[in-house]
Amino acid sequence: MAVRRWAWMAGCLGAMSLSAFAVYAWRAKEAALEPAWLMVGATGLTLILAWLWIDRRRLSEAARSRSAQQTRFALALTVAATAVAVAANMLATKHDHRWDLTSSERYALSDQAISVTSGLKEPIEVHTFFVGESPDLGTFKDLLEGLSNHTDQLQLQQHDPVLSPLTAEQFEVTNSAGTVVLQSGDKQQRLEADFGEEALINALIQLTSDKEHEICAASGHGEMDPNGPHLSAVVIQLERQNYSFSQTTLLADGGVPARCEVLLIADPEDDWPAPEREMLAAYVAGGGQVIALLNPDRAAGLSQDMARYGISVGQDIVLEANPNYRMMGGDATYLVLPAQSMADHPITQPIRTMAVMRLARSVGQAGQAIEGMTTEEILHTSEYAWAETNLDSNVQPQPDPETDRIGKIPLAAVTTIDDPKGIAVGPRSLGQQAPGEPLTEPAIDRSAGGRVLVFGDADFTAGELLGMGSNLDLLQNSIAWMVGEDDQVSIRPNPSASATLNMNEVQGIVLWFVSLIVIPGLCIGGAIATWLARRRR
Repeated sequence: MAVRRWAWMAGCLGAMSLSAFAVYAWRAKEAALEPAWLMVGATGLTLILAWLWIDRRRLSEAARSRSAQQTRFALALTVAATAVAVAANMLATKHDHRWDLTSSERYALSDQAISVTSGLKEPIEVHTFFVGESPDLGTFKDLLEGLSNHTDQLQLQQHDPVLSPLTAEQFEVTNSAGTVVLQSGDKQQRLEADFGEEALINALIQLTSDKEHEICAASGHGEMDPNGPHLSAVVIQLERQNYSFSQTTLLADGGVPARCEVLLIADPEDDWPAPEREMLAAYVAGGGQVIALLNPDRAAGLSQDMARYGISVGQDIVLEANPNYRMMGGDATYLVLPAQSMADHPITQPIRTMAVMRLARSVGQAGQAIEGMTTEEILHTSEYAWAETNLDSNVQPQPDPETDRIGKIPLAAVTTIDDPKGIAVGPRSLGQQAPGEPLTEPAIDRSAGGRVLVFGDADFTAGELLGMGSNLDLLQNSIAWMVGEDDQVSIRPNPSASATLNMNEVQGIVLWFVSLIVIPGLCIGGAIATWLARRRR
């Protein structure tokens, strides 16, 4: 009788011994189990079996009771819920996917990040140097984990410069605020202070790029200066990747220098003389790449000469009649171009948001196609716009069907040169060597593959318009497409996509009081009220 009374203690001791043995066996893994621990496990199993035999009658009666049946039902539900949770966790681990539900998509990877990361072909070691559990380290690891879902080439190695001073010295780490070193072979890129997505992607581009692309900005006619207030923001963005910028004056250099992969003509105030236009034609006929940003009522000769490449540049200003596609208080000169108005072209295909232009002119395909050239219009207004040709009127402009083009007005066009023989190139000299003797000009080495891209607006690349919609992506995609960097033709990280909540001191106190006092108090009060109501029954 006494043995039966205290048999449950044997069961408890047996369960504790068997649990201890299970933990030991799990930690030992493939190592040989010690005899003493085997004895502990055998003793625990024996005690449990003994308790089950001695208390078999009472256990049998308890198993048939109503409370036991309810307990078994609750246990079954618990086991089922646990199984579902474990299965869901296993599926989530195997098929990891994140959803960013923020309005600005601040936690989602940009298209450029996915494109660049997916294109990695060589392993890249990512060495982080942070002291302790730095918040920057946690944020950077989350970013790297997201990128690792698109590649297996990123290899993270964490270092604490205090605990691993030799490693920190090897990588020349002296910044106590944190440093990230990306290494591929003998090449390195470093991140200090900025560990965000844009900085990391730019470092990956510089690390994996085989060459640096030089973009030449035309000068000498009042064009935008790459270091000036209009283009500097774009130049800074591109120089963080694998691009460099320089200036060239075609008359002084005798044409477009061979080092230039892309010639950028950004809003010339004065017209180009005929010899320079012929130098430009020779450059395109030789396979050169040109991007021209031509504001209305400027550089008439150069604008008209674009017809040589199958592009018609209008002497007009495009105005928008539909208020849904206007900005700035309904100003008709501000044009909102949704993604639906963009052609299915590699430059515009990734863009999913609007672009904004101001005081633009029409730019489209010339009326008669030129053999050996393919011209595409890539941007259009809505069907309610028109190209106003009466630029000197002091009255409110209205569309005139007899003189103005009405409907979907093209604002950008690109021509690809398939056969350069169709490009006529005239004299490229200003004078003669001697009286009666023409100046001998170098021969043109014609090559297919030249491209001319013309925008009817230059303001979308500068000032307050640059950060609107996809304006920056539009220009960067154009340059990347010109030089053949297909993985950079995408949507880049938006540094302004951060949803922050700013509160004053009173609002902070109210939020603290509601979150920590009111809501928990209501929950506790409801639980107490429910308990008291059940006791009264």
